[in-house]
Amino acid sequence: MTRLCSWVLAAAVLTVSACGIRPTGSIDAGPGARASWESAVVYFLHDGRPYPAVRPDLDSAGPQELVEALAAGPTTHEQDVGLRTEVPPSVRLVVDGDRLVVDSPGRLSRAALQQIACTLQRSVTVGVDHADCPVP
Repeated sequence: MTRLCSWVLAAAVLTVSACGIRPTGSIDAGPGARASWESAVVYFLHDGRPYPAVRPDLDSAGPQELVEALAAGPTTHEQDVGLRTEVPPSVRLVVDGDRLVVDSPGRLSRAALQQIACTLQRSVTVGVDHADCPVP
C-alpha cells in the first residue's frame, strides 16, 4: 500500500510540475459576446398579456404587413402553446404626417391595442414607450 501511495504522489507531482505554465490572475479580454435579434417579432396574447413570436418571414415587412400578421393570428404551433390574437382583420394603419394611426370600424380592445403597440414598437420607430412588451 505504501508503494501505491508513493506512485500516486509521484504522478501528482509530475503532473503539476510538468506542464510548465505559471498561474496568472484574471485577464480582462473585454466585454462578453452579445447576440442580436434580427428577425421580425409580432406580439400575440398569452394569458391576456402581449407575448413575442419571432417571424423571420416578416423581416422586411412594413407596419401594415405586421398588423395584417397580427390579424391573421398565430400559426398552428403558436396556437398549440396558447397564443391568440384580438386584432380583427378590418384594422388598417393610416400614415398621417409623421404618425401612424390605427383605423378600425369598431372599438379595439385594450389587448388588441397592446398587441399593435408592442409589435410596432419592436419593429418600427413610432415613438411609443411601452414597458409591458417582453423581449424575446
